[in-house]
Amino acid sequence: METPLSTSNSDPRTRGWSPPWALLLALVLVGAFEVTLRAALPVEEFPTRSNLRQSAGLRHVLDHHGAAEVAFVGASVTRRSIHIPNVREVCEEVLGREVRVANYGHKGLKAELGEDVVHVLLREDPAPRLILYGVTPHQIRRVRPREMKTSWVWTLQDWWREWGTQGPGVVSELPQVVRNETRRHYRTFQVRYAKDAIYDRIVHDIPLLPSSMLGELHHQGGGARMSLRNRRKPVSAADMEHLREAIGVCTKDDRFRFSPSRIQSLRNIQELCQSRGIRLVFFEIPLPNMHTEMFPPETHADFLQHMEELQEESGAPFVSFESLGIRVTNAHFTDQSHLNLLGATMMTDALIEQVFRPELRRLKSQ
Repeated sequence: METPLSTSNSDPRTRGWSPPWALLLALVLVGAFEVTLRAALPVEEFPTRSNLRQSAGLRHVLDHHGAAEVAFVGASVTRRSIHIPNVREVCEEVLGREVRVANYGHKGLKAELGEDVVHVLLREDPAPRLILYGVTPHQIRRVRPREMKTSWVWTLQDWWREWGTQGPGVVSELPQVVRNETRRHYRTFQVRYAKDAIYDRIVHDIPLLPSSMLGELHHQGGGARMSLRNRRKPVSAADMEHLREAIGVCTKDDRFRFSPSRIQSLRNIQELCQSRGIRLVFFEIPLPNMHTEMFPPETHADFLQHMEELQEESGAPFVSFESLGIRVTNAHFTDQSHLNLLGATMMTDALIEQVFRPELRRLKSQ
């Protein structure tokens, strides 16, 4: 007869149940850390940075501040082309009261993500009354592989809305939506995006940086004055190569190709705003010569044609940069794409005279 290898009773039916103490301890520690963070940081303080997707910044700003009455939407070039204090000042001057102005521009945003940002804004109560959407040829350029992903700003409600129009095709977006909701509500998860800033806030009482959506974060400090003319170091070769590659992928037969689906997204934005009685204005943002020289020769003319056709079809005004009557040089750009403080101030002041004052008078008369 063989001797058993062990005399212990390995049958779970006859062994007493033992709680998973390690797991329970881990949950207690995580819970305690979450409670500590919530006690140490007021709920309205949030490491929003400048990124709408990675830290759920857009949703947090809307949860605690609501949607601004005057809102900018677009890519990072939109965020960097507007000097918020000047806009706020003229709004208060014309309307005779305090006006909230926000810039929801986001790095890399294309028209399909812009459509979802507008969806999110229009669900707020109250929603914006005036939306200005910044555009360049990249906003509606040909779609690159794996580029059309908009669920970065979705909540579960957005996902359900998309299910109603796209059906099972949005199942793959559900994990991203779950991450969005986790980042939105779970403070411990937020630490990974701004651990140094949160540590300094709790231990040294150094305030978290304000959200670029609510102020002029990107036009502060020495970097605000940096330009292509006075940069100590040239724009990195990697950045220029990335830009050249993006343009090359969208070029065929020496023509920069535009995306019908993205043009349709801009059309959808206009229809959304019109259905809610919200004024929408598209405006062109300039790019430096080192950027535009990479485009095929007819790119800008083709872009203007698409935007003017969209204006005729939808009725949404389009303000070309040329119509603003200003001129930009390398002194007005901080890098290969973005305006610096000097350029943003000049751009903003031109928009104030040609767009804001007329549009604000329209709002005041409603």
